[in-house]
Amino acid sequence: MASISKFNSALLSVPNELTVAAANFNINFSLMKVEAPREFHGLGDGLSRLRRHDAEEGMPHITARSLGALFESLIPPISHLTSAYGKRVSEISKHLETDSSHKPHTGIFSDRAGADGTSIWAAATSGQSAIAMHLLSCMLARIWKPAEATSLWVELVERRKKEIHESFNATGASQVASVMAAQQVFTRDQLSAWDASARSWLQTADTVKRLQQTQLMLIINNVRMSVNANKDPYESVTKAWISAMSAMERLICGVPQRVQEGAILLAISSWHLYPNMQVLTEDIKDVDQKDELMQNSLLTISNAGSNASVEGVVWSLPLSRMRYYSPPVVTKRHLASDTSRISMEEFQIVFLGAVIGQWRRLCSDEERCCKLVAHLYGQFRDHGTERPQWMSILAGAAFRVIQSNGPTGAQYSKLLRLGVRRCEAFLNDPHYKVPCFFGLEYFYILVQLLDNVEDRIKLLRRAAAARKLDHNDAIIRYKAPPRLGLQSTNDFEFASAVPSVRKSSKRSLENLETRSEGQQRLAIGRYFTSATSCPGMLPCQCIDPAGSCAGCFNRLTKSQIEKEGEESFMIPPDGFEEFDTEQFLLVRPGEDRMTTYELVLGDADSAALYKKKPSDTFRSYINDTTNNLSATMDEIEFVLASRSFNAERMNLGSWWSLWPGTGSKQQKLSFKALKFASALYYQITGATISIEVVKMHLYEVSWVKWLASTYEAPAQATPGLWTRPYDDQYLPGTAGDMHNLLERSFACLAWFESGEFDIAPEDLRGVFALANGDSIYVASALVSDPSKDTSLYPIRRVFGNIGRPEMSLLIPPSNPRLAEPNLASWTLINHQAFDGRLQNCFASTTLHLTFTDFVMPLDVGTRGLRDRQVVLLESLVSIDDRGRNIGDLDILSAFNSGLLFQQKNCTHPKSKRDYTAKKELVSLDCWDEFLDLPQSIAIFRASGNWQARLGAAVASIQAGKAVLVIPESPCIQCVESGAEIPDIDILIA
Repeated sequence: MASISKFNSALLSVPNELTVAAANFNINFSLMKVEAPREFHGLGDGLSRLRRHDAEEGMPHITARSLGALFESLIPPISHLTSAYGKRVSEISKHLETDSSHKPHTGIFSDRAGADGTSIWAAATSGQSAIAMHLLSCMLARIWKPAEATSLWVELVERRKKEIHESFNATGASQVASVMAAQQVFTRDQLSAWDASARSWLQTADTVKRLQQTQLMLIINNVRMSVNANKDPYESVTKAWISAMSAMERLICGVPQRVQEGAILLAISSWHLYPNMQVLTEDIKDVDQKDELMQNSLLTISNAGSNASVEGVVWSLPLSRMRYYSPPVVTKRHLASDTSRISMEEFQIVFLGAVIGQWRRLCSDEERCCKLVAHLYGQFRDHGTERPQWMSILAGAAFRVIQSNGPTGAQYSKLLRLGVRRCEAFLNDPHYKVPCFFGLEYFYILVQLLDNVEDRIKLLRRAAAARKLDHNDAIIRYKAPPRLGLQSTNDFEFASAVPSVRKSSKRSLENLETRSEGQQRLAIGRYFTSATSCPGMLPCQCIDPAGSCAGCFNRLTKSQIEKEGEESFMIPPDGFEEFDTEQFLLVRPGEDRMTTYELVLGDADSAALYKKKPSDTFRSYINDTTNNLSATMDEIEFVLASRSFNAERMNLGSWWSLWPGTGSKQQKLSFKALKFASALYYQITGATISIEVVKMHLYEVSWVKWLASTYEAPAQATPGLWTRPYDDQYLPGTAGDMHNLLERSFACLAWFESGEFDIAPEDLRGVFALANGDSIYVASALVSDPSKDTSLYPIRRVFGNIGRPEMSLLIPPSNPRLAEPNLASWTLINHQAFDGRLQNCFASTTLHLTFTDFVMPLDVGTRGLRDRQVVLLESLVSIDDRGRNIGDLDILSAFNSGLLFQQKNCTHPKSKRDYTAKKELVSLDCWDEFLDLPQSIAIFRASGNWQARLGAAVASIQAGKAVLVIPESPCIQCVESGAEIPDIDILIA
């Protein structure tokens, strides 16, 4: 108690003239604001009005100011670092302003769109010490997960306060700012929001500085060192932070530095300042990052003394403030190329690596496997053969790996090998053996893909030679092609698998007999029957003297075989006996007894390789493909390169049937998930995903399981004049309504965004937006004109965030309210007859987003954490007209109500599109007229104002009215004369 009293009376220990100032300082501490350094003005100018206000007046400013004062005495001189960082963040902000890909239709999120530089501007307007605190937040956010970083912030604040307290007790004096700062209250939510803002900025800056960041991460990936060896969280973090700032300050001033610990590399990746590097490996590599802000810098990196058991920069700390009830949890995180966020196209490369990784027993060369996938796809494309969408995705990934070079190519190779190395259980349970190369490892499939008989024989001879079979033990049986002059009999013929040694007609210079190797062909002769079809044109030398025509047949057959340039023999009919297509008895030339042969590999009905059995007994043959000899890469490549390769015979869409069972179902579902996710992200510009997803089993994720029963609807619906916007027939790939598609989409996005949150789609019913990091994923219906069919692009991404640390799922209130008619406004209600002019009478109407106080955490399977990870956030989408609240909307429910109709097609020529009054329509030209509707059909005139049109359409449906939305180029003739017009109440024009 004495020490606490002593600490609390610190103000009494300072000179009297400071007492009043200190008291005022304590009262107004967090409200103090300074002029931001001019280097940061570019960032401040790019912030939205709401973000700038929060940074200068709100909680982010309080946090920045308080943290800066609390840690100020620990911060080394960093004036050059502060200047360079300000220039860098302003440069990134200006780039975003000119990049059209970051300027989507923001709608209700306009105040929250754009880069989240809130914490940066809050720090810049709070002094240099606050800027240093932002730099620390970037370092922590780069390597630690949100809950872990927040836990570290809580411990840092607590320990720093304790340190100030102990210093005061030991010396009896302390800096006034430190004493005052130690009295500030920091809530966990406050620190979590501080971390979230920095985390969002990192995602944005990584995208803008992608090339340099990729090159840096490739270097870091091979460093293998820890941030520092200290295991005390407070001491480790402060040491890493201070040493990194000091090193960067010296680098910017042109003083070369050598990497001793990983802290400086973590800082470089977090602050996006890229010094030139000299990497000391087996060879000295000079890396010029071409960073104008770091032109005179040189950082030397060496692996000497590094930890070979780790990859990249590693930080391991005990976290004691993360859970409610738990001892300190020792947590290890590492920074490397495989811990970064990646694009969906890069994830497809990882997925391809997971597929290729299952082929390692045949081929360990990843690039060679990629070339095979690309070549196979090219064969399908060139032959015009239908191919499944997943094949197009994998081939695209393979082409990117093969054709890319430089840092991008190196990054793609890393991602491919990551899939090979770390994704063994990602696609299916590794207990199940997967057929390699989509079943091409099976010879019975490979042989059938060749149309030409001779190519089939060449393939089987290659196989026999590769397996070192003996000439006398192996033979090829093949379906005979039609012979010239002979009617096709669909008979089999035989070919040697391995060349035989035979006497040559030539002699050596010493007049000695020579021997040569050659292949043989064998055909079975025929007795005379009506099936022999002998034309009787040549002299007959029949095997059976009683037959008068079979010899001609045999002679023609032998002559045709000899055209292949091989030695040919005719076998008597009784020299062959077939047990079944997999086993037979045969007498070969030079043998005096029949030998049993059984199938080794190939297709018994077209061409196959047979091997001599040790006994002449037959047994039931079971074609167990799992035990068959596999084709080699050389043999598969030979088939794909052959001109007789027939892509139409390879049904990729059903190759899973080659290995029926649980594993097949799992991988088929994983491929279906790839198709769904790729289609979803294809229409979302700028989205990135967490690479942490590869640690999970894709086929067990909730949203993927939902795909198992998905009905593949037609890609396009039959066009009609009047359509409801979200009928099943307009939703490719879904059997449900729009809600079902959105539930699956948001569950998919939540999983890829977080890398861990497996949320059941049914738990997301009613969600209209998901906010996380630097992205707001919103249902397209909320940011589109109500006349648009958004079924093909159900989700759009708004670049920005809503300022919350958790992943936030936005939901509407259960019963949104509309304004009541105001009796006092009767003078404003005219309800004039529609004059045929379509104009915008609601130019001041916009939609706005606000939040209620209702926040409900969502269970994502992690228990005991102090921080919420995912929340349902009740949100109001409101119609505003000159500051007047017209009402709150539930847009998705309205679109799925069955009361919304859209005019789809118009066949009337422009000359007949003028308005002709056949039915009386009343114009609605202000909100008072809308709220007090007429008795007849009304037309809401807001031409060209999509927000007013959307608000009016949804508000009408909430009032129980049937609505027809007319497109931007309307045809009133359709409305008047359409035979299929339903009984509508309001037209939205």
